[in-house]
Amino acid sequence: MGNAFGGLTPVMQIDVNFASADGKEIENATDDTSYHVLSRMESCLPELEGYRGCGETIRGALSNPSDDNLQRRAFEAVCPNIELISRFHNISSDIGSTIRDLAAELTTAEMFRQKSGVAKLLGELILVCFKFDQMKMLKPELQNDFSFYRRAIGSRALAGVSSQPISADSANVVSMWLAQNLPMTSSILRETNADVVANLANLCCGMIIRDTCGEALSKVLHIMVASTVVYDRISASGAFCSQSNVKVRKVIKAIGMYGGNDKAVLANSLKYSTTHFNDASTPANIRSDLDKM
Repeated sequence: MGNAFGGLTPVMQIDVNFASADGKEIENATDDTSYHVLSRMESCLPELEGYRGCGETIRGALSNPSDDNLQRRAFEAVCPNIELISRFHNISSDIGSTIRDLAAELTTAEMFRQKSGVAKLLGELILVCFKFDQMKMLKPELQNDFSFYRRAIGSRALAGVSSQPISADSANVVSMWLAQNLPMTSSILRETNADVVANLANLCCGMIIRDTCGEALSKVLHIMVASTVVYDRISASGAFCSQSNVKVRKVIKAIGMYGGNDKAVLANSLKYSTTHFNDASTPANIRSDLDKM
């Protein structure tokens, strides 16, 4: 596989066992806590996938604003969803602190070699947050339900209704979080630095080049791309310019050659989830290579 990358200079020569799922790489209390947060975050994905909005009930209430019974019925219907969304938001706070702790253990490239278990946890947390956000983009009903809830709180029709999942003040905070296009990923941006995620992206790219991913190839490709997206959003100049610490040309070539059925999805993530792809500093050949996928 390495020969396919021709004269491209080497990337990080470090391997991480991303295929392992037994948690044996946990090295200390921080990692144990991180593994628990990862498990909680992974459980959010099927919950989000199975999310069913209350659109029809809400439309009935909005079409009949003077019918208090319809208002109460719609409010009661949406409350379980509000509880779930609030829980997603609470987990995002835990993700932020966990990412901060893991990143503090990976301050240099050599630390990735010494603490491969920590690197694995960091990569998987970044990936699961990115998966959540990609799925959330396809669920506009989350914001529709939450918007109705915010409008309904304190209304005359709900006088005497004592059960409210979250207060009006908390709803305002959650609403701002939910309105972001990558809310879970945004919690990462505040708690890590560009060098850490650049090293993670380059590590994954190196594994792909050297054909050391094994059965985890797809996961490593997705972690590589998610880390590149995070880097682009942290770095003032982005991932695509000549000053980028991410070996983005190799990242793109790895996607093109080994992305398989996920090639278009991976390329679109770099094009549409980053903030600097359309900058004037992005070389034309990078744009062209991604547009061809």
